[in-house]
Parts: sequence; C-alpha cells; structure tokens
Amino acid sequence: MRFAGTYVHMQDAYFVDQQSIGTWTQIGYESPTSKNFAYDASNGYEWYANASFDLPDGCTNGWYVDVDEITVDNVKTVKYQASDNCSPLTPNFKNIGTSS
Repeated sequence: MRFAGTYVHMQDAYFVDQQSIGTWTQIGYESPTSKNFAYDASNGYEWYANASFDLPDGCTNGWYVDVDEITVDNVKTVKYQASDNCSPLTPNFKNIGTSS
C-alpha cells in the first residue's frame, strides 16, 4: 500500500509546517486511480482503500489510515487498520510511516 505511505509522509510535512493535520486537499494529496482499489477520505482526513475484488473471509473492511492530532505537545498519532485476515495480503501495511 505505497499510497498510504505517501499520504502519511504528506501529513507529516503538513503537520511540521502547520502544527495540525490537513485534509487531502490541504496537504495536496490526490486519490490514486486503480482497477483493484477504490480510495476515499470519509471526512477529508482519513485514508481508505477498499478492494474491488473478493477478499478472503473475515477481511471485509479493507484498509485505512486514521490520523489524529493530540493537543498536548502537538503530537500526531497514526493508526493503521486492517483486519487480521487482511494482513497476509499486505503484511507490512501496519509498519507504514511513524506511530508518534
């Protein structure tokens, strides 16, 4: 999921400059095009990848990155989500970017 990594790095750069998280538009991120995944930002901040193909049993939510801003010390946390049954498809997904 290289697009998730790009998104996280763009959020990192925006955060350093603005001390806040940004929407896709604010950070300059554009949805990639793919025949296999649909990419979306439900509220402008999160990053979602939903497969256009049948996933293994138990892998129903696809993948998402949730960027949260914590007001104490302006620390940003990044949460990566993929159900355990999706992990074999993208084993390194949860290691993208930084966790704090």
